[in-house]
Amino acid sequence: MNNFLSPKFVSLGVFLFIFTLIVGCQKKGDDKIPITSGSNEAVTDFLEGRDLFEKLEQRKSLKYFENAIAIDNEFAMAYYYHALANPTTKGVFEDYNKAVALKDNVSEGEKLIILALKSGVDGDQQKQE
Repeated sequence: MNNFLSPKFVSLGVFLFIFTLIVGCQKKGDDKIPITSGSNEAVTDFLEGRDLFEKLEQRKSLKYFENAIAIDNEFAMAYYYHALANPTTKGVFEDYNKAVALKDNVSEGEKLIILALKSGVDGDQQKQE
């Protein structure tokens, strides 16, 4: 009489319900911006420096960014953060220029961060947004 209560349809319904739960509960992709470096050791120093920087301990963060740069002299984000923490104007622009020069060798997210700073330095508010 009622085909929707047959074991086939009930089994199919249970299967679809479980499948939907499994697919729906899977962890989404990582939303973090990838860090581009050729060295895990440089990334470790960079992350320690960035953590100190975010805790407003810029002077302490400098040595970690410097270590990361010494290990990987093409580590654009280490130059970027070192520029932000640098206590001298000359140092800020040296690091900034190096980060901008390396922007094409980094992840898309890192590139956008560097270009946002460049737009600010260039006074181009429209590009910065």
